[in-house]
Amino acid sequence: MTYKHFYLTIMSFFFAMSIGCSSVEKTAITSKTSYTTLNGAAYYNEVSIADSLFMNQSYRASFNKLNFLLNNGGLKNSFRNSEYRVYMLTKHYLGKQITRKDFELLIAKYGIIEPNIKSDTLLFPYYQKSGITPVIYKELRSEYLKSLDLELRDSIILMVEKDQYYRVEYYGDDRLEKRKQIDIKHEKVLIDLFEKEIYPSQEVVGNYFVDNKFIDTELLLLHTQDSIRLKYFLPKIRKFILEKKCSPYLYANMVDQYQLYNEKEQIYGSYNIAQLEEKDFSRYNRNRKLLGLGLRSVEYDIWRDKLIRSKYYSK
Repeated sequence: MTYKHFYLTIMSFFFAMSIGCSSVEKTAITSKTSYTTLNGAAYYNEVSIADSLFMNQSYRASFNKLNFLLNNGGLKNSFRNSEYRVYMLTKHYLGKQITRKDFELLIAKYGIIEPNIKSDTLLFPYYQKSGITPVIYKELRSEYLKSLDLELRDSIILMVEKDQYYRVEYYGDDRLEKRKQIDIKHEKVLIDLFEKEIYPSQEVVGNYFVDNKFIDTELLLLHTQDSIRLKYFLPKIRKFILEKKCSPYLYANMVDQYQLYNEKEQIYGSYNIAQLEEKDFSRYNRNRKLLGLGLRSVEYDIWRDKLIRSKYYSK
């Protein structure tokens, strides 16, 4: 995986920041859910349902799910779904008041910067009336930055840069050996973090708006060696997903990439979905359901992927 693949993931983030009232095929799941302890699998499943409901303009049903999650453990505003912003948008479409507290959380907890709020035509009118002055905004922004491990952020950024250097820029005869050496070095760093129960998510190291750099831990995990990926990283990632520390798509990507690189069929149909040739995705969907980590259907992923591509690559 290189930045070409990662760029589409970046676009999915900005797409999530720009979605409004699109209408799509009615694929939303509307079954009732019984909650005890909401683990990561249940959380990601509910977020995907709320997302599909929102896309189908079922704003009240989407709001009800997101509001329940907000009041029972909180929302993540994940890289893929931006669920907290979607929650705010459902309030807008339902005529509910978007409060100062909503924006305080958006800034101090989720790290959204004021220029992005000002460019948001739906939310900015509420922000103007929120009473958040430049001084208050600065305090909220400072609160967010203080909550992050910026030293770890710098370390991950450097690791990604080195990872890409030996894959994209370095053309020496020993490039394969250099690549292997840097991958092994990075594996050791990740294992050390994982043994401390730390996954470098954007909740830990911050989002793009900290310094206009993306933190792509997934890129590093997709360059782990087969044996240690299967024996150590995949079980650990599954645990982190159940703890809501990372996305279930990471687990699926790591498995499917391993399958493809070993000349086997994908299991979950999650890797480079735009290149999937099958018309019947029942096998992938069955495996996703059996995995039990809250993955949505392949058809939904393909629809979303095409929408992102049409929005950002058609010009």
